[in-house]
Amino acid sequence: RKHVIAAIEVYTVKMDGTSSFQSQNTREARILARRKRIQERIAALKEGDNAGGKEGDKKEEVGKGKQQIIESRRKLYRVKHRTDQDVTSVRVAGDERENAHRVAEENTRQELRAKLLAEAEQSARQNAAVAMRWADLFSIEVPQDLYQEIEKQRQACEKIISSKDKLISEIKSELKKKDDEFVKTLKRQAEDIDTLLQYMSRQFVEMQNAYKEELDEIEGAYLAERTDLLGGNRREVGDLFERR
Repeated sequence: RKHVIAAIEVYTVKMDGTSSFQSQNTREARILARRKRIQERIAALKEGDNAGGKEGDKKEEVGKGKQQIIESRRKLYRVKHRTDQDVTSVRVAGDERENAHRVAEENTRQELRAKLLAEAEQSARQNAAVAMRWADLFSIEVPQDLYQEIEKQRQACEKIISSKDKLISEIKSELKKKDDEFVKTLKRQAEDIDTLLQYMSRQFVEMQNAYKEELDEIEGAYLAERTDLLGGNRREVGDLFERR
């Protein structure tokens, strides 16, 4: 049992430093990546609004077909941005849960490490006290007194063993809890994947319908522009014949 406790202490201390460092780096990398994505989206939205203002100023100079293309692109971008938000929300929620889980796991690891250190110190003091008492037993000549002292030593040893058994039981309980959390995490990830697939399927359908609608709008705009051009050309030709 002493070897088991010592091995657990060494493993916990090593894993504590390594996991904390890796967890901190991974968390900071995710935060920076998320901020970068948000900034890129905000910049894209601002560019779309600025482009929309400039396009509005040139509306009279641009033909109906090109103007419809500009409007269609803006509509498609809005649809894509909205549907991307639904898809991204699943990942963001998963990241938040994972971060909360890592924080809770770190707290549990710190508590377990503190218990291991406290138990090791207490056990060392108790072992030293028991070892010092063994030498005194050789000087006792009365059998009843010797029996009482040996009984005290036995009780002290049982107390030490009971403390270690209690700590081992807590560690086993924590391992069982981790197993249950792992199963729950797998189920939750499966649910997230199903939700993500639903959002992606819905996004595909919405984008497909939006593209069809905008293609029809563009085609109609070009046909209207063609009709206007043909009408204008006919009028010009008619005016030229009348002048001759």
